[in-house]
Amino acid sequence: MLEMKEGDYPERRHLLTDEDRANLPDLYELEGKGLEAQALLKFVSPENDPIWYAVEFDGEDLFYGLIVDDKIELCYFSLQELETAEKVYGFPVDTDDEYVPQSLREIMEFHKSEGKKVSNVELNKPVIFEKLKSYAEKISTWDNGIIEVVGVGSVTKETVEPTDPIELICVYAPEPKDDSDGFFLMVNLAERERHEGLSELLQIPNDIDFGYEMEGRYYLNGKIMDKPENRITIWRKPNEREFDK
Repeated sequence: MLEMKEGDYPERRHLLTDEDRANLPDLYELEGKGLEAQALLKFVSPENDPIWYAVEFDGEDLFYGLIVDDKIELCYFSLQELETAEKVYGFPVDTDDEYVPQSLREIMEFHKSEGKKVSNVELNKPVIFEKLKSYAEKISTWDNGIIEVVGVGSVTKETVEPTDPIELICVYAPEPKDDSDGFFLMVNLAERERHEGLSELLQIPNDIDFGYEMEGRYYLNGKIMDKPENRITIWRKPNEREFDK
């Protein structure tokens, strides 16, 4: 019987070709696209679970993308992890040559239809904050009385998921005279948003709720609350006085 030496075994192809390396965006290059960023590569295992989708690459080892296993997770993973998967997990990982690039949103929706649960799929916090800053500046042109926009609730958390409602408190000068006046202002903003589709234009997938400040308290969705400690200034009209944080 012919004995094969270690060097005689066929070498498995590299998971990442030179062309792949050239085509993959650098890390953080697609931050502004959010879930509309495309995953250019798909890595699969024989059992088709887990699946890795690569969106960005640091040029050496680190990918940013989507992992689909028993859940859908947006995170970082490494090339070395994929190349050594057979030693670690007992199965090899290969590139799916039949895969056609899709957006993260499309991939998520497909796997959600298979019954997968979403976990840690979030909008990058600096990205959503910049989008909300542009959003707040724009709505201030709809109503010149708005001098500040404050975020409360989910936008103050470490992560902001696409399913989280975004709650924005509008600070007016002069402030609303009473509840009826404040309610009227919020209806006008909501109607203008419906007409303009501003959140869609800025690729903000979250539902946005408007509230207002009156007599040092916040009025939001029919509720009256004291100013929460966890709040963040999204936008302030230039040259306005400083507000308590």
